Amino acid sequence: MPAVINFQNKFFTAFRRAPSGRERTHLDENSRLVILESSDPFEWKTSTITEISCRGMGLQDANLGVISDNKILLHSFLWKKIKNCRNPSWRYIKHSGFYWQCCGIKAWTSSNFPAQLEESKIFCREYSNTIAGRGQIAGLADRILLPAYGIGKRGEKCGCLIMCSCDHGKTFQKISDFHIPDFSLDCYEPSLCVLPDQNIAALVRTQKHLFIWKSNDLGSSWHGPEICRNITGHPFQALDLPDGRKLIVWGRREKPYGIFAALCDPFLKNIGRVKPVLITATDSANCGYPWSCMAGKYILTVYYLSRGRGVTYIGGALYKPAELGYT
Repeated sequence: MPAVINFQNKFFTAFRRAPSGRERTHLDENSRLVILESSDPFEWKTSTITEISCRGMGLQDANLGVISDNKILLHSFLWKKIKNCRNPSWRYIKHSGFYWQCCGIKAWTSSNFPAQLEESKIFCREYSNTIAGRGQIAGLADRILLPAYGIGKRGEKCGCLIMCSCDHGKTFQKISDFHIPDFSLDCYEPSLCVLPDQNIAALVRTQKHLFIWKSNDLGSSWHGPEICRNITGHPFQALDLPDGRKLIVWGRREKPYGIFAALCDPFLKNIGRVKPVLITATDSANCGYPWSCMAGKYILTVYYLSRGRGVTYIGGALYKPAELGYT
């Protein structure tokens, strides 16, 4: 589950990797984050690898964002294997014969990325440690908004929450949450984007379609959802193009499998009517989690895919906006 950014004419991509020989395992207590850097989006060298791990717990999805002119924010979340689970409950999931518990978000800031990382502090008592984070951050005014999702203390279906930092990423605290009315449907993996009027849109994964919530008060409250039935898949990430339009990318695990994109107006007013375009076709449903950045006149989109015996790889596509076929 990769992320990519273009920072000061250097490209960084980060993704989760399981220990050697266990690439098919979705959850692993020894999985770690891998960071690659390159000055050329057409060529990535493994000699630039940096690895991050947490003893006894596995790091999951990687997320990257620029929070100032000279700082990067990296965040992920942790899973822990419960070997003797005597009281299974909604706090745990069962996978590969074991129970697993989500152990919260892990975040770091850096002005010398990735050589020096300073760990952020995350505060969210309402959701205990059952929160996870996969999605693009948003910076607005003096706030850094980090999207997350989790299950409340009463064990409802999954909802989304927004963590906020007003001290350049040193600490994050929950400021708002939103969910499907009556918790009738899980919603998770929110990703944020800032609109031209300084409102914020949250692109949210559900069981099938894209749901959108919006905020007009810097993320303190949300209204929605708008349901985009023309877009099927998950999760979603938005990229601001030089002409002001927004490119939305996502993965599709129903036929036709692959990585898809939609080119939308700056306010996302036409997102419910736009026709999705296939960027990369894949052979199986084990694909997705794309993330894009600009690379000169090109768009660079990274994603994961599966090839042969279920082993997963990180792939990428470089293309110009005109190649998507929109006018």
